[in-house]
Amino acid sequence: LGILWSTFNDIKESGLHPNHITYMTLIRGIKNLMEFNKDRTSILKSILQQCITNGHVNDKLLFAYKGAVSKEEFQNLGIEKASDIPVEWCKNC
Repeated sequence: LGILWSTFNDIKESGLHPNHITYMTLIRGIKNLMEFNKDRTSILKSILQQCITNGHVNDKLLFAYKGAVSKEEFQNLGIEKASDIPVEWCKNC
């Protein structure tokens, strides 16, 4: 988990900008390396918010997020299918 965060921070600090693949990899890594609990959900929500803010949300990223959080947490997004993703969420995909 430390290597995952370190690599993500190195990307941002080097002046590069994470994209949907970077965020999807981070979500999958956290899903696989952290046990399911409130901390994991909180971290994943924060990552998704960064994706939304930076316009890097696509159907594959949402699929990874859906598999990493509870059903209720995913339903809170109000997205049932890819066409429900707001345009501004995926402006840089």
